[in-house]
Amino acid sequence: MSDTELIPVDKERCQAEKLDGSFMTFGPRQLIRCNNRPVWIATEKKAREDGLKGSMSLCHACAEKMKEKMGKNYAILEPLDSACSDK
Repeated sequence: MSDTELIPVDKERCQAEKLDGSFMTFGPRQLIRCNNRPVWIATEKKAREDGLKGSMSLCHACAEKMKEKMGKNYAILEPLDSACSDK
C-alpha cells in the first residue's frame, strides 16, 4: 500500500488533461485541463502497483477519448449524479 493521497473527484469540471496548442506550436506544449462540465466518474478497474484505484470526473468527449486510448475495459464509467449521490 502507498501513503499517497488521491486527488478527489471534481464535480464541477472535467479532470482530463490535454496538450495545448498544435503541432505548429513553438517550444514544448503544456498540458491543460479540460474546461467542460463532467457527466461521468471513471474508476480504474484494477489497482495500480501502489495498490490504489483512482477515480476522476470526465466530460462525454474525454470519456470517449479515454476508452479509445486505454481500452473500453480500463475503467468503470458511472453517471456523475448517481456516483456522487452517496459520497
